[in-house]
Amino acid sequence: MASKRIYQLAKEFERDEKEIIAFLTSQGIKVSNKLSAVNEDTYNLLKAKYTAPPEPEPEPEPEPAPAEPVANGEQESAPVKKKKKKKNKNPQLDGEEQPDTANQTAAIGQPQPTGKKEKELDAAQLVNLEAIKAGNAFIEDYNIGRHSKRSKKRYAPHLYKGIDTWDLLQSSTYEFADTSPVRYYKAANKMATKGLQLIQAYGSTHKEKLAALRNVVSPLGAEYVYDETFTGEENLTFEMQQKFLYKLFDHGMEQVNDRLFDLKKYCERNKVRFERIDFVEYLEGGEDAFETQVRVPFNVLVENIAYSMRGIVRHLEFYLNHKKFVVTVVKEFFEWREGYKTLKQQGADAAKLEKYLELEQKLVDLFEFVSFDNLLYLSKNPRILFNEVLEFLKAYRDDIDNPDAERNFKYKILVTTFAAQKPKEFIFLKRFGELDKQKDYRPLEEIAAEEEAARAESKAATEAAKAAKAAKAAAESTEEKNPADNDET
Repeated sequence: MASKRIYQLAKEFERDEKEIIAFLTSQGIKVSNKLSAVNEDTYNLLKAKYTAPPEPEPEPEPEPAPAEPVANGEQESAPVKKKKKKKNKNPQLDGEEQPDTANQTAAIGQPQPTGKKEKELDAAQLVNLEAIKAGNAFIEDYNIGRHSKRSKKRYAPHLYKGIDTWDLLQSSTYEFADTSPVRYYKAANKMATKGLQLIQAYGSTHKEKLAALRNVVSPLGAEYVYDETFTGEENLTFEMQQKFLYKLFDHGMEQVNDRLFDLKKYCERNKVRFERIDFVEYLEGGEDAFETQVRVPFNVLVENIAYSMRGIVRHLEFYLNHKKFVVTVVKEFFEWREGYKTLKQQGADAAKLEKYLELEQKLVDLFEFVSFDNLLYLSKNPRILFNEVLEFLKAYRDDIDNPDAERNFKYKILVTTFAAQKPKEFIFLKRFGELDKQKDYRPLEEIAAEEEAARAESKAATEAAKAAKAAKAAAESTEEKNPADNDET
């Protein structure tokens, strides 16, 4: 059934709008004005209320007839009491005039019942009315019990790394958020407010730990100052890398707070805007372009809020489990940038500078891989993969002038792939070292020694074959010189 509004129901049931609103409010159903829509259950409740046969009014008792004057000398007889007629509880059983149910049944598109069917219809309407009242009473009692102080204390959400949509919705009351723009933006405003409250509570609880993390990553969050030693493209590269690392390892409370606050203000403005629209014209005018372009499903919006809030906890937990790693990230990033600046000031050639920048980008890729977004986050002791690869990369940087430096670096990465315990580590190392399975990355000395050993072995085998062949030839020649001896034998 399409939802109907109060003013439409008032016309249908020929009742005053205020009367309908007062009745629904007494039944625990929230309606604000005549434009409020009702669902099918509420419609059935009103239908049963205003189309049910009215209860007959009790018949007034007949007044006693005035006593007639008696003749003189006669005694006045006592008034005779009339017996009250016992009123039947079921008005249908009396012979009195019954309410007209023809209009009632015609209003709901049913044939006019007669006799037994009429009684069954009235009984069904009464049962339906009682069921609706019982359902409303149950919902009201459930809501009161769920949102009591004790229940709120039990279900009060808190910010943790697994917070989801349910955690935000279970402690907030909203009704049919997607049914109208006003309700949507009102509910979204509540969710943003709830998120801000949870973040503030989490920040107060972990104040010292968050301050320690903020101090470590604060150099990455500082405003980048363009260096005249670098070109415009190089400055832009270093600035983007610095912002990326800050976003990767900072707790992000300020950013999430700002986004939620902006969302809250946005929802407040749109709620006021839609409240001023003529809703009758709005609903009859078809789909609204603004509504379809701006609004997303309410649950999707809440999930996005929960996702942003989860990042705060995950950043902090990663820092607490890997403090040395986070400190190393900040230290190595600025040291590598200063090393590049020194090379430029010393007048290094373009090929060397280009290779240095490639290694610097590999450093950032390594930081990203060992961050909390990867499988290593699940382990509190993420092996020594990061330290090993970082040392290989630094050795390559320090020996960048050596033509065999790249070969040696790739060989070390290749050996490390055999120790990878997870498929994701193995794939990362193969891409990180840019390894080609068709090439041999072993040191040249090792390859030369192996080739020399192979040549010596081949030479020894050749000499042994020659010796065997010579011995065989000598034996054959001896047999030819002494044929008699062979005959005797």
